[in-house]
Amino acid sequence: MALSYKEQRLQAENIKNRLKALLKHPDNQSCSECGEPKPTWAFILEPPVEGGKKLAALCCYKCYSYPYKLGKSVGTVKSANMVAECKQDFMHYLSLSYW
Repeated sequence: MALSYKEQRLQAENIKNRLKALLKHPDNQSCSECGEPKPTWAFILEPPVEGGKKLAALCCYKCYSYPYKLGKSVGTVKSANMVAECKQDFMHYLSLSYW
């Protein structure tokens, strides 16, 4: 059963709020690669095996290119500051991840 437009908007708002809370969490205040404060990029790594769990991490502007260069088969990279433009599934994985 498809969600109504209002339900989709509420679900998207909920995911955005969870993501904003994750970005403010003390453990997420530094780059996962180099430790630079206030990371602005997020990436989701695809599991290497079918049915594996996706992992998400935050990184700085200097380090975001490392997972990006690995290609789409390895993961997806998006600006964490452009939450409104991220696809809903991307925000969903970020909001469920343990960082």
